[in-house]
Amino acid sequence: MPINPPTQEAIPEAEQGQDNASEVKSTPEQNVESEVNQEQVQGVEKTVEQDQQVEDAQSQVQATDDSEQELPQEKSEDQKAIEEIMSYGLDDLYKELPDNRKEEFKQKGEETASQITVILNKAKVQVHKIVKLITSWLKIIPGVNKFYLEKASKIKTDKIIKYTEEKAEGGMEDPS
Repeated sequence: MPINPPTQEAIPEAEQGQDNASEVKSTPEQNVESEVNQEQVQGVEKTVEQDQQVEDAQSQVQATDDSEQELPQEKSEDQKAIEEIMSYGLDDLYKELPDNRKEEFKQKGEETASQITVILNKAKVQVHKIVKLITSWLKIIPGVNKFYLEKASKIKTDKIIKYTEEKAEGGMEDPS
C-alpha cells in the first residue's frame, strides 16, 4: 500500500501557522546579515568605481608620458659628437637606403648614440658593448658585408673612445 504525504487538511492548524510565520517573519540575525550584505555590495561597487578612476588616471598619465616622449629631447654635446662620429663616412650608404629604412636607421642611430653616452659616463667603459651597439645599428643597412660591419664598428668605437679621452684631458678636437 503506497504512503501518501499528508495534505494541508491533515496538518494541525498550529503547525501550519508556524510554517507560514517562519516564511514571513525574519529574525534579527537575518536582518543584520541582509544589512551587512548590502554594505558589502555597496563597498564592492565603490571599490569598482575607484578602480575605474585609478585606471582612467593611469591612462591619462601614460598618454601624457607618450606625448612627452614624442617631443625631441635636448641632446648633450657628447651625444651630438658621438652621432657625428657614427655617421661619418655613411652618407653614400644612407642615400642608397630605401625611404622606409632611412627613418628607422636615423632613429636607431640616435638611440645608439644615447646608449653609448650613458656607457661612457660610467666609471668603467665597456668597449665591447659600444662595438655591439654600433654593429647592431649598422645591420639595418641591407646587403652590407659582415666584415665591413665589424671593421666599421671597431673604427667608430676607437674614434669615440679617442674623443672621450681627449675631452677628459681638456684638448677637444674635431670628432671626425
